[in-house]
Amino acid sequence: MKIKSIAALCKKVRHAVIMDSASADGSIVQFIGDGNAAYICDGLPTVEEESLLAIFDVPQEQRNTWHVKRSNVYDMLLTSNDMPLYESRVHITYGGKELIPLYTHMRRIVFIDAKYLAPLADNPTMELYLRNANSTPVVAAKTGFIDLAIISIYKAKDKAMAEELKRIAAYVQYTVSIADDGSESGQCSIELEQETED
Repeated sequence: MKIKSIAALCKKVRHAVIMDSASADGSIVQFIGDGNAAYICDGLPTVEEESLLAIFDVPQEQRNTWHVKRSNVYDMLLTSNDMPLYESRVHITYGGKELIPLYTHMRRIVFIDAKYLAPLADNPTMELYLRNANSTPVVAAKTGFIDLAIISIYKAKDKAMAEELKRIAAYVQYTVSIADDGSESGQCSIELEQETED
């Protein structure tokens, strides 16, 4: 887990959440994030509000501008209803955010902000699951049976995104239907023949 990437997310909003959970052996497992995503902090001692800001290298004179709170992560770690998610090869930029579409085998689709995968970049075996955490859908990032992160789902505040995606899908379908040159999908290129003098 990349603690610097977690710190970068929290520094943008000057907000951090420490989420505590008890492991099977009674020890404390902590997740830390910016309120929209929380990441397991393995390899770190148990942190408190003040020590977290020190780990994040927040200058002493700026710490009173931060909001750090504690919460319980128990409900979000229940895994009995996990449903595998599959990442679309097409990402979407909408409202200034890069959104990753994730879909289930039951044709449900959710979106997450791509920046919340940055702290997980060093986990090649990571898999994503849709989880119903206390009636709230979230995305769980896991390796094996271990939760690495809990990420909030991006919710569009209106139907504009759905309408725009519908329009794009229609245009793509039409474009594909009239493309009969047999070329594979990818970046198009233009080749100009150099004129020769007689």
